[in-house]
Amino acid sequence: MLTLVILKFHKTTILTVYFDQNCGICMKVYKIFETLNSSYLKLSLLQEANNEINQEMAYTYIASKSMEKSYYGYDTYHEILSRIPVFSLLYPIMKLELVSKIGRSIYRKVANSRTCKIS
Repeated sequence: MLTLVILKFHKTTILTVYFDQNCGICMKVYKIFETLNSSYLKLSLLQEANNEINQEMAYTYIASKSMEKSYYGYDTYHEILSRIPVFSLLYPIMKLELVSKIGRSIYRKVANSRTCKIS
């Protein structure tokens, strides 16, 4: 039963996630996701993104792109978790209005505490 629930929320389209190589927090998160090794996540450096995403937004919020659209900030983490089978159960929970509101607030606090220079 749990397997069926996981499969329901597990996305199988590839999500490219862009990390700012000049940001210590960003690169720590990069290494964490690198160890999870999902075949549906492609980890890239922001400096290699070209015109695939909004560069200005991407230096403020973690950015990602799938075939359908681009995501920034909390929405990127939401999409990342949907592509890692064991975490895909969190996908519907993260969509709940209260959880989303709290998650976005926490994300902003962490993003604002970055000590790196915006490239």
